Amino acid sequence: MARYRIRWFRVFYLAFLLVLIIAVLSAVFYVRGLLVKYEAAQPERQVDTAVAELFEQSKEQKEFWGKYKLPEVDNTTKEKYTKLFERDDLSYVVQGAGAEDELNYQVKADGMPIAEVLLKAQGPAVNKLVVFNMREWAIKSYKPVLEKRDYSIIIPENFSVAVSGKQLSKDDAKRSGDSKLSYAVKDTYLLPEIIITTEDGKNIEYDVQGTRILPQIYDYALTLPSTITVKVNGEKSEGVKTSDGKYKHIITEIEKPEILISDLFGNTINYEGETIPLTYRLIEAPENYTVELNGESIPDGAISKGVPRKYDILENLVKDLPVQARYEVAVLKSDAVVTVKDNNQKDIALEEGETEFDFTEGKETSDTIPQEIADKIDVLKVAQNWSLFMSNDYSFDKMQKFILPESNHYKVAKAYANSVDKTFISIHSLPNPPFTENKVKNFCQITEDSFSVEISFVKHMQLGGGKAITDTMNDTFYFVKKDGDWFLAGMKEVAENGK
Repeated sequence: MARYRIRWFRVFYLAFLLVLIIAVLSAVFYVRGLLVKYEAAQPERQVDTAVAELFEQSKEQKEFWGKYKLPEVDNTTKEKYTKLFERDDLSYVVQGAGAEDELNYQVKADGMPIAEVLLKAQGPAVNKLVVFNMREWAIKSYKPVLEKRDYSIIIPENFSVAVSGKQLSKDDAKRSGDSKLSYAVKDTYLLPEIIITTEDGKNIEYDVQGTRILPQIYDYALTLPSTITVKVNGEKSEGVKTSDGKYKHIITEIEKPEILISDLFGNTINYEGETIPLTYRLIEAPENYTVELNGESIPDGAISKGVPRKYDILENLVKDLPVQARYEVAVLKSDAVVTVKDNNQKDIALEEGETEFDFTEGKETSDTIPQEIADKIDVLKVAQNWSLFMSNDYSFDKMQKFILPESNHYKVAKAYANSVDKTFISIHSLPNPPFTENKVKNFCQITEDSFSVEISFVKHMQLGGGKAITDTMNDTFYFVKKDGDWFLAGMKEVAENGK
């Protein structure tokens, strides 16, 4: 009896297992068929069909060109264009917002539109197994696209480029960003043949991003404090000093470089293009002040002595300028804490969001120019003459009499007087008076032979068409004495926050 029960159990078990296998296989084949239908229902499949039909039509070039009224081009361009339709790397992009039951695709090769395909839905969307949304699509219309385009080729300045066999001259390029040149290729129906070559003669592949052509290189531009060290493949990058005292490191490599960035506090990161964690504070203060990072002393390499930045215009022009300690604190951490204490070890609050602080001992200021200086020079008149000079209302021959010849400001004025920039000044006239809201304040006798003063005013001009415009000036002007007379040595714009 027991043997009989075991036999029937085996039969039942095998039958159940067979039914289960059949059910699983049915589900698998159903899902597989559903996936096939889902893939076939994708609108891109209809675009594939449209592109294939355009390619077949293009084999008869004369009829193809006439049917779609394409622009007349040479036979070589026609042949290159029609071959684009058989490429397997074409991209399809949905254009804009159309009707709910329509999709307008743009077909692109090398980022360039070569066709437009309009699809029409053949019914409502259908949901299968919750995750599959399907809708039948059909081709409503299509047409080839052949239009002129302008390309820009942006390469490092030490690279060269040839377009359609012609080597381009650097004289025809425009500067584009950090150590880059931009070459313009205009009015071309197709992406031209481009060869980008490195300084040592290696050809480089490139990417097409819209109308921008960029070489496939590792390209970084890092502007970092002077106390941060950058090494590229084991070699120290010297960088180029910027106007604010930092250094710009331009790194251009064909192969992926090893870039190590280090600070004076023992931190090093392997840079691969990500955001650099950095806490930076530039502090100028008397030598008896205390500056610390996370409670620790600042390394000697981050401390220097120099003329306060507010007087840097005068550094090579005037003797006996005040000298202060300069702390350039740069650490490769985003949350480091920098603290400052005065000579009495009292904490000085550092304003949130600011990176540069000046605690140097300031000299007394006055809103009155000393008479012995006022008898020698009218500082307001000099400032207004400079404003007139910048708008072509005052000649350089007259202006140079007020500027210290040894100063960089004199070189700037002379260069401007002889530059093409002056030709871009709009034709205008000056009302009477041309200047209003004149203010002279914060006179500061820096040394016996130098002083600074803040000057502000509003200049009024009327353009040729009758439009009235204003130009506001609010600058600190620096003057230097030479042979008993005072001359303009430079100027700096006064920041809105007064710093």
